[in-house]
Amino acid sequence: MNKFSIKRLSAAVLGVAVLGLAGVVSQVYAVAPPSRVAVVPASVSDKEALIEWDGPAKDASQAAYYKVYVDGKQVGSTDTTPSTYGAASIAEFRKSYEGQGLPALKAHTYKLTNLEANHTYNISVKSVSDKGVISKDAAMATVTTTATPKTVNIVSYGAVGNDQTMNTKAIQQAIDAVPEGGVVEIPKGTFLSGALFVKNNMTIHLDKGAVLKESANPEDLKLGADKSYHGLINADNVKNLRIVGSGTIDGNGWKTVENKDEYMRFTKTTSLEQAGVGAYEQVKAAEKEGFSFHNAFLARSSTLKLNNVENVYIDGVTLRNPALHMIVASGRNVTLYNTDIHTYNTNNGDGIDFTGQHLLVDNSRLDTGDDAVDLSAGFGLKAANKAPTSDIRVYNTFFRRGHGGMAVGSHTGSWIQDIHVADSVFDGTDTALRLKTGATVGGGARNVTFDRNIVAHPHGPAISLSTTYRDPNGNYDYTPATAPGRFYDVNVENSVIFGNPKYPGVVLDTTADNPFGNVVFKDVTFKNTGKNIVRNAGNIKI
Repeated sequence: MNKFSIKRLSAAVLGVAVLGLAGVVSQVYAVAPPSRVAVVPASVSDKEALIEWDGPAKDASQAAYYKVYVDGKQVGSTDTTPSTYGAASIAEFRKSYEGQGLPALKAHTYKLTNLEANHTYNISVKSVSDKGVISKDAAMATVTTTATPKTVNIVSYGAVGNDQTMNTKAIQQAIDAVPEGGVVEIPKGTFLSGALFVKNNMTIHLDKGAVLKESANPEDLKLGADKSYHGLINADNVKNLRIVGSGTIDGNGWKTVENKDEYMRFTKTTSLEQAGVGAYEQVKAAEKEGFSFHNAFLARSSTLKLNNVENVYIDGVTLRNPALHMIVASGRNVTLYNTDIHTYNTNNGDGIDFTGQHLLVDNSRLDTGDDAVDLSAGFGLKAANKAPTSDIRVYNTFFRRGHGGMAVGSHTGSWIQDIHVADSVFDGTDTALRLKTGATVGGGARNVTFDRNIVAHPHGPAISLSTTYRDPNGNYDYTPATAPGRFYDVNVENSVIFGNPKYPGVVLDTTADNPFGNVVFKDVTFKNTGKNIVRNAGNIKI
């Protein structure tokens, strides 16, 4: 077993130039503008839109914060804290770590509000240096708001929010009746429902105090073609879906632990019947259908099942207590903004499992029973020629507890690539960044950047890269890939890890015939971590 230590490198000092030999003359460099400004797909309504950008191309650290302009007039600045789940939790966390060398976290988005319907706006974003120098405009974005939508309230179709009446038929009728671009409104109250099926170009709006709660009766969900139960909200080949508001979507999977902010868990000492609500009922029903217990347990309902979707935007809502995972999504352009996901300590309670292109998680809070953000790309020879899972951006998000904060793999068959995790806090996760693949899975992960993040109280290695992983619950009935899964171009930068001496700060684990390709640790501070572990892993720069 090889071991190594990581020594912090000094960050470059920006904004000062040495002129001549006589001495140092202070000179503020011109700060570069953002390299990209864009409107987040499906975020646009008649009143709002979410704007996203990338930092300056050559050196993103030049920008201390950003100013946002609409039609040439400044409307906001990111030097003030937004009212989001992620920002509030990060601000509270930082209070307890004042004076301990935390990196300055930077924003990547801004939400425009109070816009006019049917109106086109020109948006620009400018960088501001720590000296107050403002950049020129970046490439501008244009946003056109929608018309004022027609709203259909589920109560008008007979829904009753008393936590007893089954409302599947009424809510589905409201969904079917809403016109293109319209809104299905869920008012205050607890509305029980079975599986709902949404359509193109619609919004589900949950008012304050509204709870959409999954039925515990498996007959209200039904087994799907994939031999698992449908979700509470199901989207199949759907485009332009928005789930917004300040209400809650409740998967009703498990009982709540008394006096604790967590759910019960099926263990060797706590039976499934003792711990589960919908989860127990679904497993019992699947066994009656002839499933083995193992397959019945995997057949549980994920609360939001989004298959082959395009342009999904989730904003403001609380998602909690799934029987299996909270969100399972495949497709393009899925965004979680200001979303609160709470699945701790449910069995297999991932926050979001994603396969596809263009996932943005921003200003959110994830407290999960398993992995918070899990990325997959198939496995074996069958996945080799499929499109990679790519363009993953996770910013300004608070990860609390859970197993992996960012879990990349283990299904890496068509590659998982172009991942940027930045300006976030991982507080109490087992591992903050976990890359995992195996000898027969194929593909791997490449172009992964973990930048300006804070990791505290991990219950395992803060960073883990392993090509020797084997999923105990995996499906091994597939044709192996022609080459083992590999990792290339992984950069961990400008971050601070407050560890636990019981666990290594870093584990890098591969085989002698499968070395990593260019793994870099730069300007990373490790405090109170155990000895780092390397097994056969070459091509590492410290």
